[in-house]
Amino acid sequence: MKTGELADGFKIDKGLIDVHKAYGHRGYVAAGFRPSIEFDDASAHVSYRFSVTEGARYFMGKLIVNGLPAEDEERLRAKWTLGSNAVFDSSYVDDFGQKGLREFMMGLAQRSPGSRRPNVELKTKPDAQKQTVDVIISFNQTKDC
Repeated sequence: MKTGELADGFKIDKGLIDVHKAYGHRGYVAAGFRPSIEFDDASAHVSYRFSVTEGARYFMGKLIVNGLPAEDEERLRAKWTLGSNAVFDSSYVDDFGQKGLREFMMGLAQRSPGSRRPNVELKTKPDAQKQTVDVIISFNQTKDC
């Protein structure tokens, strides 16, 4: 937002989300923000300032895959390119969920036409002591209703 612009909470929130993503892209998954807000009633202005605490830099931990046969698990692992001990990149996980995992699921459907599509859950598990993030991809078969 620019000086003199009407305060917009949605823009401020979006800006903070974008900044958090930028830090997560560089391994700072525990970055914190502290707001400082000053109101000037006489001029009807408000000033927002945010201080950022990066925290520790995190690295890629383990890629854990649950619920797939060994052959399919190998195919999925081959698509994952963020190496163990590389600086963790939260945007890589988001992109993988959107693209790599989608391509993998389409390949599964082509190899097993007519089979049920499993539910997939993609989670991250930061470990503050080790300063690593494990990524867990779980496949659960849907049940008949």
